[in-house]
Amino acid sequence: MKQFLFHFSIIYTILLSLYSCDNSNHINIIPRNCSAIIEADAKTFNLPFKGIDSTKKVYYFEIADGTLGLCAAIDDEYQLDEYLHQLQKTNKTDNFTESEGIQFCTYSNTWILGYDDKRLLLLGPIIPAEYTRTTKRIIKLLHQDEEKSIVKAELWTHLHECIKNDNKEVCMAILASALPEQLTAAFTIGAPRGTAAEDIIIESSINIADSCMILKGHTCSYNMNIKQELHKAQKLYHKLTFDWQNIISDSSLVSIFMNINGNDYIPYIQRNKSLNSLLLGTNAYEEMKSANGNVVIEINPGNHDNYTAKIQKFPNGNYTGEERLVVSLDVQNLFNKKTGNIIPLPDNVRRIVYYLDE
Repeated sequence: MKQFLFHFSIIYTILLSLYSCDNSNHINIIPRNCSAIIEADAKTFNLPFKGIDSTKKVYYFEIADGTLGLCAAIDDEYQLDEYLHQLQKTNKTDNFTESEGIQFCTYSNTWILGYDDKRLLLLGPIIPAEYTRTTKRIIKLLHQDEEKSIVKAELWTHLHECIKNDNKEVCMAILASALPEQLTAAFTIGAPRGTAAEDIIIESSINIADSCMILKGHTCSYNMNIKQELHKAQKLYHKLTFDWQNIISDSSLVSIFMNINGNDYIPYIQRNKSLNSLLLGTNAYEEMKSANGNVVIEINPGNHDNYTAKIQKFPNGNYTGEERLVVSLDVQNLFNKKTGNIIPLPDNVRRIVYYLDE
C-alpha cells in the first residue's frame, strides 16, 4: 500500500475521537521494519476525552507490508475503556474482547485497537477475516523489546535528525517506496541510476492548514553515495520567481515547480527511470534544453491507469518567496483515479504540498 500520507489524515481524524497508549517505552511497540513514521506532540491535538497521557509523543507508522498504525501513552485505562464502550452506542466500536491481559475492540469495522494499562496500539485497515491475525500481531508487538523495535532502525535516526533540525511539533521520516508511485519520481530526482526507492528517505515536518497538508523537508539516504548525489542535485534549484500557487491545474495529479538551468538538469531526468519514461516521446526534452528559469513538470492522469507528463516554462514574476522546489499532489484526483469514493478524505485534505528545505 502506497497511501501512507493519505491514511495519515484518516488516522488523524480517528485520533480526534479516540486515543490512548504507553509508558516510557511505548516506542518499543513500533516494529523495526517500518517504511514510514510520524512523531507528533499529543498536546497539539487537544483531544476531547480523558485517558491519554498528553505529556508523551504519539507515533503514526506504516509497516513494510502496508499495515498502518498508531501508538500512544495511556494516562488512565479506566477512562479510556469507558470512552470506547460509550462509542459502541453509536456503532463506532464493537467486538470487545480480552486476551493475555490486553483489551481489544474494533473501530469503524476496519481498525483493531489493543490496549493495556499503559499503552494503546491501533492497526489497520483490515477486513473481518484478518481480525484474529491482527489481534495476535498486536499481542506480539505489545510484548516486543527494544531490539526489535523502530529504535534500532535507520528510519528512527532520520526521524530524530528531522526533529532536531526542524524543531516542529509534527515530523516525519518516510521511505520513498511508501509514497504514492506518482510522487516517487519527484523525490528520486538526483539519485544515481538504479537506486531503489527503499534507499531514499524523506525527512520533513508536517502541518495541516485548511485543505492542504504541508510537508517541509529534504531527501536523503543511509547510503552515503546516494546521499551525496541527492544533495548535489538539490543545489541545482534556485528560488522560484513566479507565483506557482496561481497556476496549479485542477487536472494535474502532480506538479513539480522549480527554477533551474535546463541543460544542467536534463541528465538528472534521464537517469530517473519513472520520470524519463513519462517524458519520452514528448517535446519535453526540447523544452528543457531551452529552459533557464521557472519550469513546471506536470504529471496527469491518462487512459487505462496510465499517466502522461509535460513541461512548461514560465517567465520571471514579482514573487518573493523562498521556495526552490515545490511538489504538489492533488489528493482527490489520485483517489478519483485509483479508488473512486472508497477511501474518505477526512479534514477535507485536497492537496499535499512539499517544499524543499535543506
